[in-house]
Amino acid sequence: MEIVLALIVGSIVALGLAFGSLGQRPEQRRLARLAGEDKPPARVEAEAQGLLARQELTWFERLMRPFAGNQEKASEETLAPLRRRLVYAGYRRDTALATFMGSRVAFALLLPILVMLTPPAWSLGQLRLVMGLCLAAGLGMIGPSYWLDQKVKARQKNLQLALPDALDLMVVCVEAGLGINASLKRVAEDFRNTHPILSAEFELANFETRAGKRTTDALRGLADRTGVGDVSSLVAMLIQTERFGTGLADTLRVHADAMRLRRLQRAEEQANKAPLKMLFPTVFIFIAMLIIIVGPGFLQMSQYFANQNNGG
Repeated sequence: MEIVLALIVGSIVALGLAFGSLGQRPEQRRLARLAGEDKPPARVEAEAQGLLARQELTWFERLMRPFAGNQEKASEETLAPLRRRLVYAGYRRDTALATFMGSRVAFALLLPILVMLTPPAWSLGQLRLVMGLCLAAGLGMIGPSYWLDQKVKARQKNLQLALPDALDLMVVCVEAGLGINASLKRVAEDFRNTHPILSAEFELANFETRAGKRTTDALRGLADRTGVGDVSSLVAMLIQTERFGTGLADTLRVHADAMRLRRLQRAEEQANKAPLKMLFPTVFIFIAMLIIIVGPGFLQMSQYFANQNNGG
């Protein structure tokens, strides 16, 4: 039990030090404000619309920063996949990696403390208690990674569903005489309420071109930020169209039809998987129904035969 108490005290001290670093000194706030005065106009407008995250740290980022440790010791090959997953999930800030790594350590410390605060934990033996604390710490380390994977999947699925409709609107914009950048801006404005994720990505690509980046580089950045195959194929098609001067409207229309067909195929695939997914729950439901229906009759028959034997 002394080992467990030492672990709890150490975790509480670590959390206390982290909460103590939440406050930002006045001179640090002043320097942060001065650093933001020379931002490019395009970045200021993007931050105002929520497309780019502001440079000021949030309370959660300041809380997780002490737990992140020294990231310079880790190689870039090790951190690159994690950075890519964070970007796919929509977290593009420079502090996203440190916040995520710090959250894993913080939850690995916090969950064992919560386990120890529950009354049933004190009635367990020392070995079982240590095993439970190790299990809670492992869940704290794995939980943020699982949450990040689900976030990436949900975001990419949202982009896949919204892209065919966006291409239809881009066809209308191009046929009306708009260019690629103007079409992206128009689609972003119209999709701001219905498909906010795709709208934000299109508008961010438009802001990058306004800030001086070439259109091809901005489109490649759009594909790199999403990690969706449909977006990558769309970007490759737009770059090829701009380079060779082919008809953009017809190309977009054909590409939109192909994406809509792939969306239909994905829906049919999920529908075909439904019976297999429902098989195991249905089996257990039938077993429960069989017990409920046949159980009383079986008990009555057992009691009847028992009475017959006693009477004989």
